[in-house]
Amino acid sequence: MIPFPYNILATIALLAGAFFSGWTAQGWHRDSLEKANAEQILVNVRANAAASIRRADTVIEAQNAAKVRDRDLRIAVSLARDERDGLRLELAEAQRKLSGLSPEACINRAATLSDVLNQCAERYTGLAEKADRHVNDIKTINDSWPTAKPK
Repeated sequence: MIPFPYNILATIALLAGAFFSGWTAQGWHRDSLEKANAEQILVNVRANAAASIRRADTVIEAQNAAKVRDRDLRIAVSLARDERDGLRLELAEAQRKLSGLSPEACINRAATLSDVLNQCAERYTGLAEKADRHVNDIKTINDSWPTAKPK
């Protein structure tokens, strides 16, 4: 039989070994949990960065399309103004022709109709341009809104 103090020492050594083993196993477990947590955080950061890049690309594409639409709108407005100016010249020419052939009332009527047409054309061309700009803005906002793209 082992003397009494050695039994206590053996028990203490056994308990210290069990404690140390438990402590070490717990450390390994904690390290594996921290590693899994760090990996999940990295996956989340990568996913958020990819989503942010997709959103930025969508906004850039929408802005580029808006610039193209705005350029086309400006061209259309310019063409409408050119048409209006051409019509104005034709009316002025007709008014000059009527001035030599028609009585005073015909000249006044043609001048009045010409003024009314010019006012309407100016007002409605400006309104159409403003409406087209609003449509362009709405289209830009809708195009830049984040959407779920199929994988």
